[in-house]
Amino acid sequence: MEKNSIRWEILLKGARGTLSPEEEIIFQKWLARDIRHKAYYEKMCRVWSSDNTTYDLHTDVSEMIVRFDDYVRNKRKVRRRKILRNVYRSVACLLILLTVGGGIMLLKRDKREMETANRIAGSILPGQGKAIILLPNGEKVDIASLSDSLSYRTAGFTVEKDSGIIRYMKQQQARTDYHTIVIPIGGEYQVKLSDGTMVWLNSDSRLKIPTAFVGNERRVFLSGEAYFDVVKNDRKPFIVETDLGNIKVYGTEFNVKRYSGDRQLKATLVEGSIGFSNDQVAELKLQPGYQLSLIEGISEPTVEKVKVYNEIAWKDQRFCFENRTLESIVRDMERWYNVKIVFEDPVLKQLQFSGSLSRYGEIETLLHFFEESADITFEVDNHTITVKKIKKGANSAVFTIRAEKILDDLKTGDSVAVNGICLTVTACLEDGFTADVMHETLNRSALIQLSLGQHVNLERAMPANGRFGGHIVAGHVDGTGKITEIRRDDNAVWYTIQASPQIMKYIVTKGSVTVDGISLTVAKVSETDFSISAIPHTVKITVLGERKEGDIVNLETDIIGKYVEKLITPVKEQPIKSNITRDFLNKYGF
Repeated sequence: MEKNSIRWEILLKGARGTLSPEEEIIFQKWLARDIRHKAYYEKMCRVWSSDNTTYDLHTDVSEMIVRFDDYVRNKRKVRRRKILRNVYRSVACLLILLTVGGGIMLLKRDKREMETANRIAGSILPGQGKAIILLPNGEKVDIASLSDSLSYRTAGFTVEKDSGIIRYMKQQQARTDYHTIVIPIGGEYQVKLSDGTMVWLNSDSRLKIPTAFVGNERRVFLSGEAYFDVVKNDRKPFIVETDLGNIKVYGTEFNVKRYSGDRQLKATLVEGSIGFSNDQVAELKLQPGYQLSLIEGISEPTVEKVKVYNEIAWKDQRFCFENRTLESIVRDMERWYNVKIVFEDPVLKQLQFSGSLSRYGEIETLLHFFEESADITFEVDNHTITVKKIKKGANSAVFTIRAEKILDDLKTGDSVAVNGICLTVTACLEDGFTADVMHETLNRSALIQLSLGQHVNLERAMPANGRFGGHIVAGHVDGTGKITEIRRDDNAVWYTIQASPQIMKYIVTKGSVTVDGISLTVAKVSETDFSISAIPHTVKITVLGERKEGDIVNLETDIIGKYVEKLITPVKEQPIKSNITRDFLNKYGF
């Protein structure tokens, strides 16, 4: 094995999903050059993830070499010790068989039952090499049930389980049979076609192929996901047919993803050239590093440059994603781990993540990654996993708010009103900021009812030289109110808000009040509620437009009214407490 035939830097980038297009080509060619390369790379990735250490591009490459070499040496030592132990065990087992006889079978059966029970009760396991071949006569060949190598002379193919490959032998015949290779959920397998083309099949995929290519083309039918390394033959073009269109291949490496549940076809070109066509689209050619995407019901496909390794990492036992929604990521997880993932709040589906993790790790590792990245939590019940809402502390919460218009010169420590509540910026992000919310604020406001993805009103603190366009607002809410009625009146929208007596005493007709931080004029007042009339512009650019009857809103009354109340309220005179007692007076002659 020529470990030095490729730079370690490229292997490290491959594991992290940060290869450039040029490096991806080098990496893929190195993997394809020798089947031992893939095995070596897989071992190396296991070492990197075995100690739960995160390595990045700044990690010393020499450190990785030492770590891997130590791993290989230790494995050899363990293997030698196992050989010696097995010699002694063989002698002992022989004695047991001579004296105990059939009792050994009972022991083995009990051990199998225990292993099965442990598997059911244990962690959710990743996928593995699984495939079923559907023959023309209706026979089903379960690859898992075969011995390590089994040939079907009449069918013209060989299964090599050691390498995880189904090989079809080249045949010279006038007719051909069609096989369908089915990869179940939680499975994967490789297929070598009769022309030498290699195909990697992902979970929940079906590939219909001829046992031999006869005629002037090489055509296969795909549902699911597959990576193709096509042997070039200018006289016999290779065609991948899907229900949304055909991909014509000119000797190349590419990935096709077409799951019916995803409602989308994606074709990603690694090397060479491919062309896409269907009834509505004439042949559209792709360049390496680009991806074609076609959504069901839309006639025109889109083409964009992508980070290729993120799209093909699955065949190298990696989950790689960059700014992908959680919804799209969990679909891949469901197929690989054979689980059902549901969302407690649909908004959580739109959370975006970037990362690179092993496909052969326990699912708990992925769930922990998402929890640490987005402050969400998962509830596992057998093979059903529920994505729970954002976590809040017992006495506080951390809000991350994405924004566009208020970020100029924003810095840590600045004050920003969020739905009328003055919060202190704890960290500035490229497209937003974070803020800590204390227990007192959560108790007095409607912030605790916010969910991920919900819009909020934002307002920066007014500068000393700014124009004063509303009433004085401190950002210190007095409490909450409930919207009891929303009605339209010509070009105005009326909101009736019910509030407590402690708040209503400061509400006066033609006075001012803030509703979720929006300065509004009070139009009507009753004993238990008040009404405001908002113009369409205000409704459009604030969260008022998203409010509905029954919603809870933050309220802040006019601070001037509070000061006036304080000033006109008589102060009770406190009796003066004296230290002079009757005993004191008697003592001094009074």
